[in-house]
Amino acid sequence: CKNSEYLGSSITTMNDDTGSNDVKESDFVSDDAPVHSLPTPEEVRTNAAIRSSESGSAERETRARHRNRKLGICGAILCALGLIISLSIFLSDRGTSSKDEEDALREGWAKSFLLKDPLIGTALEDNGEDSPHWRAMNWLVRDDPLRMKIPRNSENGEEFIQRYILTLLYFSTEGENWNNDMRFLTKADTCDWNRRFADGSENIFILGARCENNVVKQIWIPMV
Repeated sequence: CKNSEYLGSSITTMNDDTGSNDVKESDFVSDDAPVHSLPTPEEVRTNAAIRSSESGSAERETRARHRNRKLGICGAILCALGLIISLSIFLSDRGTSSKDEEDALREGWAKSFLLKDPLIGTALEDNGEDSPHWRAMNWLVRDDPLRMKIPRNSENGEEFIQRYILTLLYFSTEGENWNNDMRFLTKADTCDWNRRFADGSENIFILGARCENNVVKQIWIPMV
């Protein structure tokens, strides 16, 4: 009987101590609930391998995208260079063709104009195309850097005649063998086909063409 009283008081005391902390059915873990445990070493290695594989695959895809981008840029540059080269060749051929056509017209105009002069026309008719007369005309038509306009009548042909005569002088006297070219057959104006020289007494001499009012008055060509 004493033991029963003690047990009852003990239970009563436990209930008093728990108070508001009553144990509920929901506080118990169900037998069907999953139990979480630490991964095994094999699972850790497997997961690490999967992550490494995924990382490596992403890195390879990134490198592939960069490589494809570089290849695309290189291809675009090569295409642009090919287009530029093709266009340059086309324009060069077109420019050469245009110059040949223009030179053919200039030759016809020059020949027609020079043949009207009694002395020059006779010399052109009596000499072959390798003669100094024809070489002078061809130089004026094709090779003169000045590209002087070919006169179509005698009213404005004095400058052309002067340049032709000095060019004829150059070819007739083998000007390529002169000790000094006096600026003949250059882009300079015909009246500037000369050079200034000083002797031992410091006297100044003009060798080549000397002009007054743009008209050649004197030509001094040292032959030695």
